[in-house]
Amino acid sequence: LLDCGAGAASFLGEEAAGLDCVVLSHLHPDHICDLLLLDQAIRMQAPGRRVDLYLPQVAGSVHGLLRSLEGFSPIPVEGECSFDRKELVLRFWPLTHPVPSYGVSLEAGGRRLAYTGDTTLDSRIVKLLAGADAALMDAAFTRETLPPNPAHLWAEQCGRYAREAGVGRLLLSHIHPLADEAVVEAEAAEAFPVAQVVREGSCYTI
Repeated sequence: LLDCGAGAASFLGEEAAGLDCVVLSHLHPDHICDLLLLDQAIRMQAPGRRVDLYLPQVAGSVHGLLRSLEGFSPIPVEGECSFDRKELVLRFWPLTHPVPSYGVSLEAGGRRLAYTGDTTLDSRIVKLLAGADAALMDAAFTRETLPPNPAHLWAEQCGRYAREAGVGRLLLSHIHPLADEAVVEAEAAEAFPVAQVVREGSCYTI
């Protein structure tokens, strides 16, 4: 599971205890708010089981709370690093956001997904995305909604990064609730034609 925002626990339902691991890109509320519910579900469905939880190594009460959850076995992420989980290889790249935030590469069966998490402009994004079969990217803004000092990427820039890195497919996420998704896709497609906004409940082949 990549991040654990609102609705993740209910979407998983009775499959929560079957998770292999949970990866948190950063500790902002919209990426972790269902983790307590998920912890409860794991403990109810499989008492004694602990699911590996990868999370940024940071100071503070939120980090302390997440490390204390009984349904998880915390694994700290710090700097550029990788973890081999037999059939899955996780690689982390620190990126630029108001709090420590990581991009994540997931590789299995000869296919690779690159996930930016939340980030703004950062030269390491190209390294994260390079050659990925699919890129799942933070596309919070369009040109019209872009603030002066954005903490997130925007659709056109996502397309540029995807083109430079040579990814196979561009998936756009973290879209503002009031955004016109057609505009988001169109602006990304100016630089990378195979771009689409991901939709809740849909499945995507990597």
